Amino acid sequence: MTTETYSPDDFILGPDLVVTTVGHFQGGINVPRLTPIMLDATVGTFKVWDGSVGKAIGLTATAVNTGSSSADCSYYKSGSFRYTAINWGTVTDVAKRKSAFVGTPISVG
Repeated sequence: MTTETYSPDDFILGPDLVVTTVGHFQGGINVPRLTPIMLDATVGTFKVWDGSVGKAIGLTATAVNTGSSSADCSYYKSGSFRYTAINWGTVTDVAKRKSAFVGTPISVG
């Protein structure tokens, strides 16, 4: 007899509606799920958030590996997410992390 252990994936907080959509990501991205993303306005594709305050617009819903060309991938465009579950990458400034999603329907707690 095998015993299984249930480990819930508790990255979502509270009752806020969590919504995903599909966006066009630039080439050269290889990041895990729940990585903040932003729009590269010069070419109109999504890229990994660079730490600019208020510029993150979503979180990758799955791991994203676009290879050398751009690709359509899913991302979270709204919801409340656990701070410790987010892959902040190279951004270590807590103030920037806490204000990354200002003006969007994404909350981090």
